[in-house]
Amino acid sequence: MTSPRVAIVTGAAHGIGAGVAVRLAEDGLGVAVLDLDETACADTVATITKAGGTAVAVGCDVSDRRQVEAALQRTVDELGPPAARPTTPPPRPGSRDSPRPWPRSSASSVSP
Repeated sequence: MTSPRVAIVTGAAHGIGAGVAVRLAEDGLGVAVLDLDETACADTVATITKAGGTAVAVGCDVSDRRQVEAALQRTVDELGPPAARPTTPPPRPGSRDSPRPWPRSSASSVSP
């Protein structure tokens, strides 16, 4: 099912990313809910779909180019081409939400 407008939200399984994904869905966008663990995205997707929105969970390590390309293709196939890709900052190093050390997690959020 394609949506008129589509957003890809990284880090969307929990916290700020989940909030951004839900808000975009409330505004009528189809949302690709990306996070390292696809199953962790289930709550965000359920929140969106229960409210009448369209969302798909996609597992993706955004530091891996092949996974990003596959996530983009899956988004296009299931929702349509993305019009927006908001990003959320990585957790602080050493915080309970930080899955890995700062240098690797920040590499995907910093633009050249």
